[in-house]
Amino acid sequence: MPRLRDVFPTIGILPTGPHNAITDVSGVRVGHATLAEGAVRTGVTAIFPGTDDPYRDKVIAAAAVLNGYGKSIGVMQIEELGTLETPILLTSTLNVPRVADALLTYLMEGHPEIGVTETVNPVVLECFDGYLNDARARAVGEREVRAALSGAVRGAVAEGNVGAGTGMRCMGYKSGIGTASRLTDSGHVLGLLVVPNFGFPGDLLIAGVPVGRELLAMPGRVRRGDRCAAVGDRPAPFGVAVLSGHGPHRRHQRMDQRRSRRGIHRISHPDPNRPDGDEPFVPGGRRNS
Repeated sequence: MPRLRDVFPTIGILPTGPHNAITDVSGVRVGHATLAEGAVRTGVTAIFPGTDDPYRDKVIAAAAVLNGYGKSIGVMQIEELGTLETPILLTSTLNVPRVADALLTYLMEGHPEIGVTETVNPVVLECFDGYLNDARARAVGEREVRAALSGAVRGAVAEGNVGAGTGMRCMGYKSGIGTASRLTDSGHVLGLLVVPNFGFPGDLLIAGVPVGRELLAMPGRVRRGDRCAAVGDRPAPFGVAVLSGHGPHRRHQRMDQRRSRRGIHRISHPDPNRPDGDEPFVPGGRRNS
């Protein structure tokens, strides 16, 4: 599918990495499993944060939450210890317990000490896809989790209607998985993968242009007060972003997370108090040596 850079090649001032993806950060791998059958439109996305075995080779990490209306698993221990010890899984809200259980099974197979002399902190982040998906089916299970983990690769990342992005909407339109990377002036790489699932169409901005308001002239649009939405749409309340980078930012990860919110606000609204839900940011940093 076309990428934004194919249409607007000059957005931003920093150069991209080779793939313009989170996988431009050394060692990061991404995999998806997608379900699209009948009323089910959902999936799971797996991110390996710079190491193939984060349980043994823990990664410095932090988490920041804009609004706390979320059902993620594993964020509390990251806040306390500052390390990540599992792949990060992204999925639909009601799939979180099943996905976490499957991740535990996967980890225990490789680490027999888990549950005997040690514990583990599985990390599963979520967005709600019930508008486009039969969320009550809770269709993502062990098979899909294993497929996403085993299929995780470096290089180009599948985007759009795949994995955790399958049932997502953003600014009133169909969205999906997105990813990008930037090379800093100091030579370091910062990568980002997002599951955008928030906002109103009338607030959509692209390169500073109020595209959302321009699209209101299209047939089938209605106004709701001073906001605008497609007929039948409701504002989706979630967004998840995962950042990863190799650079001197161990003490500044939370600052990186908070600044990344500004990027989200640049395509939608500047007010963090509007109820657009839970936005946890969990970046993986340098290996914890």
